[in-house]
Amino acid sequence: MARAHIPPSAVTYSILVKGYATVGRVEDAHHLLDEMRLIGVEPDDRTYNTLVDAYVSVGELDHAVLTIQEMVARQVWPNTVTYNTLLKGYAAAGKVGEGFQVLREMKVGGVNPDDVTYNTVVDACVNVGDLRRAEQTVKEMTAAHVRPDVVTYNTLVKGYSAALMIEDAFDVLEEMKAGGVQPNEVTYTTLVDVCVNLGELDRALATVKQMVDERLRPNVVTYGTLVKGYAVQGMVAEAFQVLREMREAGVEANEVAFNTLVDACVNIGEMELAVATMKQMAESGLQPNVVTYNTLIKGYTKEGRLGEALAVLQVMRDAGVDLDVIGFTTLTDAHVKRGIRDANFCVYGAMRQAAMRPSRPIYHRMMGHCARLGDIARIKWLVQEATKDGMKPDHFMFGALLSAHLVSHDSQGAIATLHDMRIAGVRPSLDQIHEWDRSAAQLEDAQDLIALLAHEASELVRVSQSSSQFSVYSICLRIVSKTCLKWFMRQPYSNGFITLVLPPRTHECYTRHPSQL
Repeated sequence: MARAHIPPSAVTYSILVKGYATVGRVEDAHHLLDEMRLIGVEPDDRTYNTLVDAYVSVGELDHAVLTIQEMVARQVWPNTVTYNTLLKGYAAAGKVGEGFQVLREMKVGGVNPDDVTYNTVVDACVNVGDLRRAEQTVKEMTAAHVRPDVVTYNTLVKGYSAALMIEDAFDVLEEMKAGGVQPNEVTYTTLVDVCVNLGELDRALATVKQMVDERLRPNVVTYGTLVKGYAVQGMVAEAFQVLREMREAGVEANEVAFNTLVDACVNIGEMELAVATMKQMAESGLQPNVVTYNTLIKGYTKEGRLGEALAVLQVMRDAGVDLDVIGFTTLTDAHVKRGIRDANFCVYGAMRQAAMRPSRPIYHRMMGHCARLGDIARIKWLVQEATKDGMKPDHFMFGALLSAHLVSHDSQGAIATLHDMRIAGVRPSLDQIHEWDRSAAQLEDAQDLIALLAHEASELVRVSQSSSQFSVYSICLRIVSKTCLKWFMRQPYSNGFITLVLPPRTHECYTRHPSQL
């Protein structure tokens, strides 16, 4: 454009802002506004709205608000799109109070809320379980001559269904019809789900019939919900009948429906039928996933067929499906019930034999178990194995090793592990410092370790103060030993006092000097 001597317009810059925002470069997008002004192009409402949406999409709501304030300062007036975008951000963050504040600001500023505005607020209320306020917002919506639509009513149905308030959910259905709003597949499927969750299968079937009578076609979620209802009650034959009805209606079952059927078979001890269902799933063009295989493992171990449970690992390997920590735990628990020692390592060996690579959560689980036993050697070996598998040691792995040293009353080993963490650029979490300090306080020769833990806590304060995530007091609240507290209080950012919370996780607090502890 510059070579052709065509000056970029506000529309051009709005497109660029959106482009930067799409790839997560929000600050670069904001800098474009300065560039616009340098060449004499003033950002318009479209430009600002695009930037507000960019900040909302990355969760930076404070910057979104500042952008709107900048917008007003330059006499570019926010419109419905601006406020709706901010509302979307508050709703996603569960900040209902701020959402209602935006609604009030719109009215004060002479900007009329539309159906999107109200629906966003209603959804925010429903998501936090505030159904009374959701209902009030719908009434306010009607009073403002904004007609509730199917989205509005479906949101209310969702809220009442989640709260298992089945009669209220069906009352909304009748209210929809009375208001001339046609329910859709989402409406009925949500109602079917609440019936199933309450075990009212007859009512669920009647709701599906009502849906069909209104010429609405049940979809895969509707049928899947019925399958779940029958499966939970152990009515496996009826669940398979729903699967046949789906096919007759031209609706293909999905992974959720098949996994539900496999689980239903496992729960009544029909392992052969479960395997046949998994094969039927594959024949339908659906790849059995980790949930499917975990269910089979659960079934075999439940029946004491440990060899067949372990054989599933090879099938998973051939299918390119990795064992997750749920399946791993099921297998180790089965080994423990048989009185087999080193259950974790037995399953680990079976995985290696099947040429499966353990995931990071599986390594974490094994190291955590070893840490509780003080098995330092095995944790070090597992760290080496994880490294061979391409995993860098993280704070959990280092933490397991340090905890094992403490269990073994080896404070010097714990200190060495802390140094190794620092060299590797891995920082402990606040919870870890709290746990280690509590353990170290019970050792006689752990003063140096406690001082180092206090230093790590101080580093967390230094780093976190810039991001405003923690205060010096939030660190102190988690530190147990008096030595650590007194060391910590001598640091230059401390005022010499510590706020203690009693009981934990409440707002009851009092302030004391470390000398009073």
